[in-house]
Amino acid sequence: MLFRTGMREGEVVALQPGDLDLRSRHVRTQRNLASGLFMEESPKNGKARSVDLAIDLVPVLKDHLAMREADAALSGQPISPWLFSTPDQKLIRSNNFRDRVWRPLLQGLGLRYRTVHAIRHTYATSMIMSRASLVYVQRQLGHSSISITVDTYTHWIEKAERGDVLEVDRLSRISSGEAVTQAVTPAGATV
Repeated sequence: MLFRTGMREGEVVALQPGDLDLRSRHVRTQRNLASGLFMEESPKNGKARSVDLAIDLVPVLKDHLAMREADAALSGQPISPWLFSTPDQKLIRSNNFRDRVWRPLLQGLGLRYRTVHAIRHTYATSMIMSRASLVYVQRQLGHSSISITVDTYTHWIEKAERGDVLEVDRLSRISSGEAVTQAVTPAGATV
């Protein structure tokens, strides 16, 4: 969920099954577990938002919901109100997840340690490099303004705009008489 939505860790931990709309492929962020300690009734910027779900994430979430129900039926325990919970149906705490799951996972993969929050930056960078609209990236991440998105990811925005073929190279081909039937600018407009 973290890798495929760009949501904050506290937003994902605070999700409830009713926040999902798998038919429309979105999740509604309405709560945030702040600092892994207390539940806030709104996400970080104070506004609930709708986050799109990648098409390949939907069957994974359907399977997860089915497993939750099966586990509850087998154990005779009620289903946790949280979409993701500990084996004993409690709220996941950031430090517990970080120390028992995240750190061992990175070590097992031979990767240097990086924070769970770095997943969010990986998601945003991937979106920007695939030339997603910055407004779309801003909405997915829940930034209160486009300037936060631009300021945070300026390096990657510039790199995405630069692309494989620089616009200046297209200009030099045109001026040298080379036939250029169509050039596409980073914004997607045809020249």
